[in-house]
Amino acid sequence: MSEIEIDSNDVKELIDLIKTAKTEENWKELKKLQSRMLEIDPNNVKALADLVIIAKKEEDWEEVKRLQLRRLELEPDNIKAISDLVALAKREGIWKDVKWLQQRRLTIDPNNVIALADLIAIAKREENWKELKRLQSRRLELEPNNVKALSDLVAIAKREKNWREVKKLQLRRLKIEPDSVKALSDLVIVARVEKNLEEVKRLRLKISEIKQRSTSKSSNAKQEKGKNTKDNTAKTIITQLRMKLYAGEIDFSQINEIANECKDSTEGVLFVAEMCIHFGQRELAIRALKAYQNNNEQLSETEKNAIKTAMEVAKQKTKVNSDMDKWDSTYGFDGDRE
Repeated sequence: MSEIEIDSNDVKELIDLIKTAKTEENWKELKKLQSRMLEIDPNNVKALADLVIIAKKEEDWEEVKRLQLRRLELEPDNIKAISDLVALAKREGIWKDVKWLQQRRLTIDPNNVIALADLIAIAKREENWKELKRLQSRRLELEPNNVKALSDLVAIAKREKNWREVKKLQLRRLKIEPDSVKALSDLVIVARVEKNLEEVKRLRLKISEIKQRSTSKSSNAKQEKGKNTKDNTAKTIITQLRMKLYAGEIDFSQINEIANECKDSTEGVLFVAEMCIHFGQRELAIRALKAYQNNNEQLSETEKNAIKTAMEVAKQKTKVNSDMDKWDSTYGFDGDRE
């Protein structure tokens, strides 16, 4: 089989044309040129990277998938390719692909909590309690105060009737959440198993005190009404959603549900825009912001400035996390996101 001869001058000319197309942001021409480059050099990862960007702009997800799979063959440790393929697999609901991709990601980055979170969710779906125990134990090593990991490990210890482990885990939880009625209730069960009646009595008394305080706080909260109640509630919900978003526990298919939940507050629409940008849907973010602004004429100057800043961010092509920080500080979101 004869080798294909490549004119080095032609390749040099092609590289120059590619540089020009990039400078002019002529994506159609760049696509044609980089496709030609791949014909000459099928292993050219720079050409693949440019074609991935163009396919994303065209929202051609099948092409993104094909190109990133090829890129992963050439660069097995390419985290960006893995991340894109994970997002597409989630979008399509192909959990077996999410699983092997995130497993590979963990071999590259053993401390990646997003990959861990996905594998934990899959272990739960598969009811693979042994694997769930292993993964949540690892997550607890990385995040010692992760209450969700503790809760899962407690549930598994209960299934195994390992009361010593239940006790150890719930005592640990009480160091994080001293007023956790759930942890105290489990410790009551353990004390009964151990036939420690004095401990049962002490724990029940503590639970009663916590519930009384909670009832009192609830009663006082109902008596306090003010114009910020709605915004404070929305901010709490958004803080929780933001934590889930950056932990990889929310995917783009949930955007409509979340948009409906957040649509009545400025904080809410800013988070919807943040979520759109996080998933690469910048145009959708801009439309959401404009619609909110047009439908709410009584916005304060602070709110108007926050929306204006968010629109500017959505039009940029910079890294998402730095984008978020830009308008977080403008609208007072500092410290909300972990």
